[in-house]
Amino acid sequence: MITAQIPAAIRACSPVALVDPLDTAQHLSGRRGTVHARNGNLCSFAIDGVESVVIAGVDSLALIISDPTGAAHLAWWLRRSIAKISAAQNSEHIAAIGATVDGFWDIILRAEHGAVIYERSLCVLRDYALRVVSNG
Repeated sequence: MITAQIPAAIRACSPVALVDPLDTAQHLSGRRGTVHARNGNLCSFAIDGVESVVIAGVDSLALIISDPTGAAHLAWWLRRSIAKISAAQNSEHIAAIGATVDGFWDIILRAEHGAVIYERSLCVLRDYALRVVSNG
């Protein structure tokens, strides 16, 4: 399972894993689920047969990008994030993660359309997303 802890990429229907080790009351840390609704920092999702679990802090969830829906949601978020930076910055980020511009956009398009994406390509999406988050 390949995940990315990018709260802004999580939307309704996103496949997620709970990564908050402090959520011991419900003992759900590490479990997989699907987001039902997101309202600001609150997130409601179904997990392991539990009808609805509400998490106060969407940053306690990791998007499962090895799932086609998760990859599509990450690609959706990346496209919007990339629109806010210059082409030069985008090229710099892509080069820093060891990808080519054409290869990167091919991965984005494939993810957006739910195509099968190999682990290396998923890692490119994850690494780029984490770079954008950490560099503003």
